[in-house]
Amino acid sequence: MRLVTSASVALALALSPALAIAQPAPREAPAPDAQPSQQPGAPSQQEQESDAPRPPPPPPPRETPRLGVVVTELSPELRQHFGAPEDRGVLVARVSPGSMAERAGIRVGDVIVEVRGTPVSSGEDVRQALRRSTPGAGIPTKVVRDGHPITLDAKRTVAPPPPMEER
Repeated sequence: MRLVTSASVALALALSPALAIAQPAPREAPAPDAQPSQQPGAPSQQEQESDAPRPPPPPPPRETPRLGVVVTELSPELRQHFGAPEDRGVLVARVSPGSMAERAGIRVGDVIVEVRGTPVSSGEDVRQALRRSTPGAGIPTKVVRDGHPITLDAKRTVAPPPPMEER
């Protein structure tokens, strides 16, 4: 049995760039030729002059579920050290308190290899698998811990925005 220590995780983080799964999706910037209105939310002069019915406002952006982990990709040497498969897996570098990951039992030093039956090899793979889930649904998450595969079940909830240090 291989013991995962803080030094192992620190070494892995030093050797690989971290990717925060807790970050919300980037928002699109307004078009450069868009003309801002006088007051936010106020109709433009053109809109005031038009008698045509206005289309309904767009729906609010869909909440992106967050597992609540920061992960990093693994080099072949780190895959071997942590007992991860050669073709997939991301190392958990941080677990946010109170997150879906913490409630499911995911720990720093775990290697996430599958989410909802989808093999993962990047943080984006984890996000994509979470986006296809529904609120309240169980999210089976396979990890490698101490060289042994285990399956944990995260429950998707609607989470508040992450603290400022995670944005």
